[in-house]
Formats: sequence, structure tokens, C-alpha cells
Amino acid sequence: MAPISSSPRSLRHAQARWPDRRERGRCGCISRTLPLRTIPGVGPKTESDFAKVGIKTVKDIRGLSRESLQGIYGKRGLELHEKIHGRDESPIEENYEAKSIGEQETFEQDTRDSQALVERLRALCQDVMRRVAAEGFTHFRRVVITVRFADFETHSRSHTLPSPTGDPQVLEEQATALFMPFLDERDNPHGKLIRLIGVRAEKLERLGVHVQAPLIEIG
Repeated sequence: MAPISSSPRSLRHAQARWPDRRERGRCGCISRTLPLRTIPGVGPKTESDFAKVGIKTVKDIRGLSRESLQGIYGKRGLELHEKIHGRDESPIEENYEAKSIGEQETFEQDTRDSQALVERLRALCQDVMRRVAAEGFTHFRRVVITVRFADFETHSRSHTLPSPTGDPQVLEEQATALFMPFLDERDNPHGKLIRLIGVRAEKLERLGVHVQAPLIEIG
């Protein structure tokens, strides 16, 4: 089985996100290298459908006319056309705060090496927990994993915990349990090679974090 390359050229898109209207106004443009999943309203199925015809980034989809997108997706196609050209009227969120944090990795060489894949999955879990802590969150309640096969077929699996936890081992255990069926006939009956894996912690919370009240001067 083909090993996973450890080359620095392995792609990481986990921290890419769609700029809000305020940011678009400030920079005047939208990065064309952003992956499609960063576009609001584009989920795994839509991304997979576009990938089958060679459309993987904002740059690729901007090559389609307004009429083409409308013909494919109807009203949603028109909305998508407005978004990719920076003209959507989505509200500016003054106090935006992420409620999920994830990491994903695209491999240079498609693989089905179970040991290497599980090792990378656990490494991604560690990266996620570092980012969760860096953002000031203490607990999560839902674990989500994403798997993309070599033919760009993409699947997500999730598990919601009975109560919030901040235990990194729980994230690893749950992510691994969700991922393992993709290594055998349960979720991969045709033995497809894997191109991308991802992990996300959702329903983030700050529990037990003391916030100091502002000091009041007397006199």
C-alpha cells in the first residue's frame, strides 16, 4: 500500500475561510485560491459534484457564467454567483466567534495504508485541540470527520457526546471510531484509496472560565 508522503507540499486548507462583507470591503477582493467549501452554502455534496467536472477552487467556479450557475442550481446558483463575486448581502457579524474548529490534510499520494492514516488522523486531532485551547475554548461536544476518496467522493460522519468534554483523548477515540469503517467494507466496500481526511470539534464552549468584572473606582 502506498505510504502517505510527509513532504511539506501536502496541502492544508483547514484555516482557510470565507471573508465576511466587512473584510471584502477592506481588501477589495476574494482570494481565488480558496477551496469551494469556504463558500457559505457549499457543502460536501456540492463540492463533490463540482470536483467531478474539475472545479475545485473559487478561481475555477468564477469561470462559470451567471446563466450557467443558474441553469445548474436555479436560485441557489444565482446566490452562489453573487457570493463568489463579492456581492452577497450577508450581514456583518460584529462579534463573530467560531463554534467549530477543524483541521484537514490532502495527501500527495492517495493511500489506504491504515496505520499511516490513523497516525495522521490522531495528529490532526492534536492540532485541533491546540487550536481549541488557543481560541480560549475549554470543551467540545460533537466530533466530525471527513473522508475524501481518490475519485473525490466525499463523506462526513459525526458523533455528539452526551455531555461536553475537554479531554483530547476523547476527540482522538471518537474520531478514530468514526474513521475506521472507511478502511474496510463497511464504508469503503470497493477498497478506494483515500485522498483527504479531516477532523472537526463542534459545539465549542467555555466552561469554568472566570471572567473578571471591571474594576469600579470609588471616591
